[in-house]
Amino acid sequence: MADPLFDNLTRTIQGDAAPATMRHWIGKNLVLDAETGFDSENLKLAAWFTELRARMKENAPPPRMEEMRGLVYRRLQHERHGQYQGIEVFGRVYPLWNYMTHLCLYRFAVLLGWREEAELLRGWLRSHAVALVLAAGDGPGRQITDHKVAEGNADRGAAIRGDGALLPWWDPFIAWSGDRGCQRTRDATEWGRWQYLQESAMSPVMISLLHLETPRQPWETWWEWLRALDEVAPAPDAPLGCTATEVETLRRARSHEPAALREVSGWLWLPPVPFRIVRTSEGVWTISEVARGSSTAHLDACAWWKDGSTGFLCGDPGWRKAKGTDYVRPGRAWVDGTTAWAEREGRAPVSMPLPGGDVIFDLSVSLEGVSLTIPGEEGAPVTPEPIAPPGPVPGPAPGRSTRKKDDRKKVAVGVGIAALLGSLLSRWLSGRKGGGK
Repeated sequence: MADPLFDNLTRTIQGDAAPATMRHWIGKNLVLDAETGFDSENLKLAAWFTELRARMKENAPPPRMEEMRGLVYRRLQHERHGQYQGIEVFGRVYPLWNYMTHLCLYRFAVLLGWREEAELLRGWLRSHAVALVLAAGDGPGRQITDHKVAEGNADRGAAIRGDGALLPWWDPFIAWSGDRGCQRTRDATEWGRWQYLQESAMSPVMISLLHLETPRQPWETWWEWLRALDEVAPAPDAPLGCTATEVETLRRARSHEPAALREVSGWLWLPPVPFRIVRTSEGVWTISEVARGSSTAHLDACAWWKDGSTGFLCGDPGWRKAKGTDYVRPGRAWVDGTTAWAEREGRAPVSMPLPGGDVIFDLSVSLEGVSLTIPGEEGAPVTPEPIAPPGPVPGPAPGRSTRKKDDRKKVAVGVGIAALLGSLLSRWLSGRKGGGK
């Protein structure tokens, strides 16, 4: 794990540690400010959850609990309005940490009776469920046999293939790509090995979500965390954010039923950068078209073939962005036919073949909305329906908005009257210029 917040997440969920101990695990990660908290995903949100559990242990007075509730509310409003996943859109390095922070907050929002927050968090989890199901292969992936550590490869992008033995403990393989998508290790014994590529951290979540019969691996911390949540903060109606009816719809979408594909596509939230999932008769692939540059390499594309082979395209050389270096640079990715391309500033483009064959569906999601194409079937692009009551775009101040629903209606009426008066004034002025009354 390598971080106290997640090393001790089971104990935090169970509440069997003293508040002072929990805050020791938090360290310097606690930022009780909504806007600053929006900058990071896993550690900031894990710190919020740990602080929430510490305050519950202390029987904190209502204002201190409302402070945490307000942070969660505003954070989820921030994600709901075009900042879904923030700086870590479908990356492969921290997806389980990001998912668990939202799942923990969801379960305890249900437990504490925070209705709006619980519904917002359920919407986030349901959106994630869609991306999991649609980007999943039909089985496991294969081991990477060539990590390209030869001289010269350490300073340029690469296309890495998983063409070795099958890795059955990650079944099904999830072909996500995006920000904070991969990195190389500098460990002396494995120098240059690409991490978080052949590993599919979200596979056990998919197994739990759809109740798949794939064998569970006891060493995966997911199962321990989930057991703790089920004991302390169950949510039987939608344990992972999806109701039984929605899970059945996800299963039908996994079988490529057009009506189900269209329904679940409407559950997606909009990320700040484009993301595309394409399923073909030969496999599934994803592409993240905008590399924004961060501390960790951006994975531009990921693919899974029906024989279990996998492919990973990265325009960065894979090293973390240490101080004084420019290993991780902004750039772009695109598809030409059945080939994915990636480039970075000052580096030569790199490419990778993608699964070909007949296209079963082609889905894109971005700030412009959700677009789903199912060849042979006519249909309009999908517009996501909100899962939670709409709210104002959050501002910098922490805490819940105090504006009442009736006030929002008054504002809307006022805006409408102002628009009408403006239109009449414009017509009157035009009449004066033309000499009319």
